[in-house]
Amino acid sequence: MACLGYDFETAYTSLREGYRQLSQAPLDENTFWENLSSLTQRAVTSAQDALRTEVSELFSCPCEIAVAYTGSDSRLEKCGLGSPLECIVITPCHEMTPSQRAIVDKISEVCNKGSRIFSLQVEQKALDHDLVATYKHGDPPTVIPTRACDAAFLGGDEETFKKYKQKLCQELGQEHINLKLFRKKFLDSALQNLRQELNGSPVRVPYITLDSGTVFYEKTGRRGLKHDIFRSVQYSLAYKIFCLMSQEGKVLPDDIPRTVMGRLDWLSEKKFISLSDEEITQLKKNYTQASYWYLLLNEQVVSSPDPDKLITMKLESRTLRPVIQGTLDICKKIGE
Repeated sequence: MACLGYDFETAYTSLREGYRQLSQAPLDENTFWENLSSLTQRAVTSAQDALRTEVSELFSCPCEIAVAYTGSDSRLEKCGLGSPLECIVITPCHEMTPSQRAIVDKISEVCNKGSRIFSLQVEQKALDHDLVATYKHGDPPTVIPTRACDAAFLGGDEETFKKYKQKLCQELGQEHINLKLFRKKFLDSALQNLRQELNGSPVRVPYITLDSGTVFYEKTGRRGLKHDIFRSVQYSLAYKIFCLMSQEGKVLPDDIPRTVMGRLDWLSEKKFISLSDEEITQLKKNYTQASYWYLLLNEQVVSSPDPDKLITMKLESRTLRPVIQGTLDICKKIGE
């Protein structure tokens, strides 16, 4: 009897309903993260089930291939299905055996077949050839260690995945991985986006226009809330973590919490950042509020008959402004 394959449509429909229900409920700070993390984990489980069904040899044979996932899924904060799960395929060697190549090709096919669950962009890393702290956009590749730092295990060979994480620590202590460049290109850029919003600086396509309380979302471009508020928080914490990881033995990958909230608490408890209890509470409230708004925005995106067009959402400027100002002030302090 022929295998029918994984039912992507049913999985997507179930997840879609879960996000719809969460978006229709008012924000409850006591339960929001529990509910969002649960939905994110359901999306991850769907991806695992798809790989187990379609690429069974990844789980049953000693292939030395690991599949990881990164981004909002790995941080357990996926705010909607407008952001498919991003896979990283990790191999020990650039030169693969025919059986390894066949498995990697099948993983790519699954991601194409299930493009409502998986991102079409599948990153590949060979441990003997590639820098895991970079992403191959442009020449030279972009130094962005967050992808590997955030990455979580999805399936395949766990030892290969552990070596991938260990390699990140090794690379962060090397001269050619310039953390100051990461800070300038990513963290400082995100903070500058917040400043421009507060100052009303004219840009071609803004992330947020405070005067009107408008949040903008482009599928392949600017995404309000994500590229300003989220990235400022994520990158300020990540930069602090990378500086610690670059010091041999100071911090190991297994030490680092997966979630933004967990990282904020962990860095504070370890005295790696100097924030008051009030500032930590405020930053958590800001991040939670922005995540709820982004959930609502994602619902507009997936419900739109033309998700490729520029989508806008209206919020009250008097509510939006203190979230942006507070996030900027606290993230600047983290980065000091």
